[in-house]
Amino acid sequence: MITFDVEDLRKLAPGAHPDILPLFAPAPVQFAQAGILENPNRLCHFTAQVMQETGGLKSLHENLHYTAAELKSTWPHRFKTDDIANEYANQPEKIADFVYGGRLGNTDPGDGYKYRGRGLLQLTGKDNYQRVENVTKLPLVADPDLVTRPETALQVAVLYWTNARDGQGRSCNDLADHDDIEGVTALINGGQIGIEGRKQYLDLAKKLWVAAAAAGVGAAAAGAAAAASTGASASTTAASEAGAAPAAPASPAAPAASPATASPPSASAPGQPSPPARSAPSAQTAPPARTGAPAPSQSAAPAQPAPQQRGGTTLSAIVAFLAGAVAFVVALFEKAFTWLKVEHAQLETRLGFDPLWIVAGVFALAILIVILIRAEHRGKLKKAAAGS
Repeated sequence: MITFDVEDLRKLAPGAHPDILPLFAPAPVQFAQAGILENPNRLCHFTAQVMQETGGLKSLHENLHYTAAELKSTWPHRFKTDDIANEYANQPEKIADFVYGGRLGNTDPGDGYKYRGRGLLQLTGKDNYQRVENVTKLPLVADPDLVTRPETALQVAVLYWTNARDGQGRSCNDLADHDDIEGVTALINGGQIGIEGRKQYLDLAKKLWVAAAAAGVGAAAAGAAAAASTGASASTTAASEAGAAPAAPASPAAPAASPATASPPSASAPGQPSPPARSAPSAQTAPPARTGAPAPSQSAAPAQPAPQQRGGTTLSAIVAFLAGAVAFVVALFEKAFTWLKVEHAQLETRLGFDPLWIVAGVFALAILIVILIRAEHRGKLKKAAAGS
């Protein structure tokens, strides 16, 4: 989920009209409900279209003050000659009725201008006003200027974005998921007018929100690594406390051994002093007896800690680390799909196989490593048992 802040729009449109920016106050809630914040592509494409349609958030009404040259470049199939263009130049109502009349649901004289482009996405044509009215229950056909009012402007734009469909039933979100700016533009504009400007705004938006998504990936990776480290430490500590034999107190007759040269722990009962250091017993000399404890047998050997205890601690640490590593990889892939702005289907197309096989492969590799480690550990135990 991407976060949205109105201040982000100032970076994209530094010349925005001060009355338009406040229209985005309810954007976090409305965008989330419409699925626009599901990934960076959706937010970037929505914003790029809004920026182009409003001239960088400067106007909510279509500017129909075209010169003859502008008419020919914008609608070349309608203004084919200089004479036709000069006849309509700088006459907004006449231009709107000629360009929009007889289509988009505009059947009556004057409908072309009455239902000209308005709002954040420049809703155009009586049919489109009616479609949004059916969803919002706002009387847009009777009062088209509702599209530009502060309390309804963003609502109208968001609902048009989510409800518009192309010939294949795809919504703007669907097309944005596949980074199809031509497809999105066709749904919003009805053609490809201003496509280069839309692409430029899209690039700017991606630099803003895709960078934020990348930062989210970094934070998720750091969190997963920290969780793996913490899990491994906790498992090692727990295993040591549960399986390690308690060390006997040092003998008062000899100085304490350094950590590097300490002998294996004594098998004497806790709370009793360890037997003093002695030479190997002989047939003529009996070993000195300990006070409060029977003299040890000549054949008795110092007890050794069970090998499986140390091995169990190491194995637990390795398993904990692998579990953390798998969690990290899964979190990284989940974020990476969003960061790369590619939905599962598109990534599958690019890779040539289902990307979930990568995750499955990581799990399988982790399990195989655990099996191999356990097999090696058991082999060592068998060798140790055979040697004793």
